[in-house]
Amino acid sequence: QLWLDCMAGDTSAWREMKKYNIQDVRLLEDMYDALLPWIKNHPNWGLYVDGDKNRICTNCGSNKVKLNGFERTRVRTYQRYKCLRCGTPLRGRTQLHKTPEGVLT
Repeated sequence: QLWLDCMAGDTSAWREMKKYNIQDVRLLEDMYDALLPWIKNHPNWGLYVDGDKNRICTNCGSNKVKLNGFERTRVRTYQRYKCLRCGTPLRGRTQLHKTPEGVLT
């Protein structure tokens, strides 16, 4: 009914809707932060930061990122990181150890 009243131009209904939406956003913001590490198609915050030296979380944009071991593929090793704000596991883009030219994959 609230939507119908808003559509009819009822200003008191719009005030009530505004209060509802403010509270709804507050509640969902915490849920969004909790689910953020598992959102696979979230926009990459790294695309909006200048420079390669800045380590930021690709999910939440925080620069509170800590070293978290290594990730090894068949021929490369990458630095692992973890975001201290949202908990997202991250991987560096450059390989740490160069592999010999003779190694084939």
